[in-house]
Amino acid sequence: MNLLDRYLIRAALGGVAVVLAVLVALGALFLFANQQDDIGVGTYTALDAFWFVLLNLPQQVYELMPIAVLIGALLGLGSLARGSELTVMRAAGVSVWRIAGSVAMAGLLLMFVAGMWFQDLWTYDFRRTEMCIIPYATQLGEISFCAYNTGVGWRQIVEQMFQNSKVGAWYKEHGKHAVYANPNKAVPLGANARPVALHIPRDGRLIEWVPGAAEPAAASTLQN
Repeated sequence: MNLLDRYLIRAALGGVAVVLAVLVALGALFLFANQQDDIGVGTYTALDAFWFVLLNLPQQVYELMPIAVLIGALLGLGSLARGSELTVMRAAGVSVWRIAGSVAMAGLLLMFVAGMWFQDLWTYDFRRTEMCIIPYATQLGEISFCAYNTGVGWRQIVEQMFQNSKVGAWYKEHGKHAVYANPNKAVPLGANARPVALHIPRDGRLIEWVPGAAEPAAASTLQN
């Protein structure tokens, strides 16, 4: 990345910052206006409404980021074109693809930030969590996979509640157990152990049999 790339990225990010600031300010204003009916109800005051709006700003930034990137990038390139800077770049032999690539790098940076931001506690996306239908089995029952691994940190809470040893202490006392992930590596079995093969045909029935047997020894159907 040379000086020209950094200049183009800075121009694109500058335009995004201006547009995002305007959109967030308007969103905060509308959100504060919506709180007027609740001010005075109970102990809810104007100061509480102000703090409510302030704490919602990160979520506003996350939701407005895509449209701000689109308009801001066009605004940044438009400012360069208005000052004839793009014309000078083209006259100096810089291709259109080179300019587009520099702007795309700015977009990738913002995409990475926006893509990971929803997991932060301040921008926790409840709607995305509600749409997560993957259950995660824990000692306290089933918890949504998205809720378990993001937001307030249910994974750390549950693990600390039921933790009886730390990994380092366990390794020190019992040592590391062997991991048999190589299919060509033999797994040591006890004298009374009997190897079992599992086969799942197209009908979804799990068939268990002992190698060498003519007929399946047992059969069962997988259930959720």
